[in-house]
Amino acid sequence: MSYRLFREPEPNENVVIAADPSEGGDRCAAVAKSKKHADSFLVYAARIDSAQFGYELNKMGKYVQKKTGIWPTIGVERNTGMATIVTLQNLNYQMLFR
Repeated sequence: MSYRLFREPEPNENVVIAADPSEGGDRCAAVAKSKKHADSFLVYAARIDSAQFGYELNKMGKYVQKKTGIWPTIGVERNTGMATIVTLQNLNYQMLFR
């Protein structure tokens, strides 16, 4: 699995993306949640490097921004997520939860 879209996000819809990087054989996972509908409309899961996961999260954020006009806030779990966070910072992702 990589991306799975359950519905298209709406214009002006506020969204948050929760991200769980992994190390080893586990999958990195992310979910885009709507504040308006309280649903999960886009999910991502794949066995990739934690740093590469940052690029995938950046793509998710750009997709949501294009559809809604609002950059989603991305929250990354910090246990193993420093490579993911550094990648997002290097890409100048503007709505990174701290």
